[in-house]
Amino acid sequence: MQRIVALPQKEFDDSLAEVKTTLAVAKSESISVPVPEVQKKLKSSDRDKPEFWQASASLINYRSMQPPTANLPDCLDDLNPRGSMYLAHGSKEVKDLKLPTYSNCKIALDDPRAREVFDREMRTLGLVMNKCLVLWHGGPIVLPANAPASLRFVDCYFEFTPGVPPDKPGKTLLASVMRSPDPSSMTVNFAN
Repeated sequence: MQRIVALPQKEFDDSLAEVKTTLAVAKSESISVPVPEVQKKLKSSDRDKPEFWQASASLINYRSMQPPTANLPDCLDDLNPRGSMYLAHGSKEVKDLKLPTYSNCKIALDDPRAREVFDREMRTLGLVMNKCLVLWHGGPIVLPANAPASLRFVDCYFEFTPGVPPDKPGKTLLASVMRSPDPSSMTVNFAN
């Protein structure tokens, strides 16, 4: 990976398929890679190249912690997120703001059942995933029409395998998660 990262940007862009493969192997073999350097190169890469999105997903997957258990329940077995998350914002005073939350489960963002949950819960304050395994198999992520939508991830694990090229929400998801300094917690805002 050091060799690839040292390439001039254009040559790096021409090697995105190799970046994707190298990151996948490094994750499976627990090999250390220079994440900040790879992230910096990807941020400057040509997003019109289909391999860009797959290399970005490989970086996200590499940075993501391993889930604590492989037997997490499916979040979408219950279409009503029942958990809640209490958030503080910028002061010692804690705002008691309940947000619809899924906790300690796995969710496929492109699962057809997710559409109903996203349409209902993302129209107001958004939906929170807390300590979830977040999967995306490259299918469409269907968001509420004509409304802003957001997903908040808190201590989550990611496994993404995007289609080539991903749809607009998929590109927003990948770009936001890849840019985040924290590999497990961030907010992704989708504009419609």
